[in-house]
Amino acid sequence: MIKPIFVLTAALALGLFQTGCTTSSSGAQRIDRTTSTMVGIEEHIEQGEEQLENLIIAMDNLEGAEDIDRAFREYDRSIRDLETTARRIRSQRVTMQTRATEHVTLWRSESAQLTDREAKNIAEQRRGEFEKTISSTGDKIDELSAEYDKVISQAKELRTVISNDLTRQGIRRTNDLRGDIAGMARELQDESLKTRAEIRDSRTQFTR
Repeated sequence: MIKPIFVLTAALALGLFQTGCTTSSSGAQRIDRTTSTMVGIEEHIEQGEEQLENLIIAMDNLEGAEDIDRAFREYDRSIRDLETTARRIRSQRVTMQTRATEHVTLWRSESAQLTDREAKNIAEQRRGEFEKTISSTGDKIDELSAEYDKVISQAKELRTVISNDLTRQGIRRTNDLRGDIAGMARELQDESLKTRAEIRDSRTQFTR
């Protein structure tokens, strides 16, 4: 009887060990998926800062360009690049929220099974911090996306005006408008740098 009991006990112990490892690993993987998405957002935001600079340069190059058509195509490309990045930031923000929600749901379920009060309090407090971080980060990204939309909208209106009067005199008439858009783009660059730093600081609280 000793041998069967030993085998059964060992099997149960191994099963519990594997279950524990799976839960721990799954939790770690879930939080890694969320933070990796935040890294992706930071990278897209940084790319957007470079593209905002390209937009400003392209607008400035319109006046005095030897090849007006080419300068206009470069300006058009700078707008389309910025639109693409803005869409990617918004898409990654949705992915971040989806992954975070999945993690929180399972985290809450697993925490509910804890019997030790202190362990439960620690888990609940940490989960609350995670939820607050994701919510705050999402709000910051949404605010930044709204500013992207404003700059892109103004840049596209300028593109329409210039495309219908693609002459040196027509471009000169947009001096004030180009200056306003450049100012908006500079402000967005500053806001982007600040938001990116805030996302990084929030992410590092849950980075392994």
